[in-house]
Amino acid sequence: MKIGLLWYDSLAVRPLEERIARGVAYYRDKYHIIANRCYVNPTTLGDKQIRVGIVEVLPSKTVLPNHFWIGVEE
Repeated sequence: MKIGLLWYDSLAVRPLEERIARGVAYYRDKYHIIANRCYVNPTTLGDKQIRVGIVEVLPSKTVLPNHFWIGVEE
């Protein structure tokens, strides 16, 4: 993914899926494109493998904790 939105959400009291869904909704509203990929820090994801709707969530060491790199992977 070359272009995306870096979404920050530090409210860890919310479920991870909700935090990602909020970022994905913002991405859709801002760019009028539906995201299908989200990269998160491995510590944020833990051992889980999740999807939020059609968005595949993957770990990336380059993404800081509480940040979400959201976009479209072609």
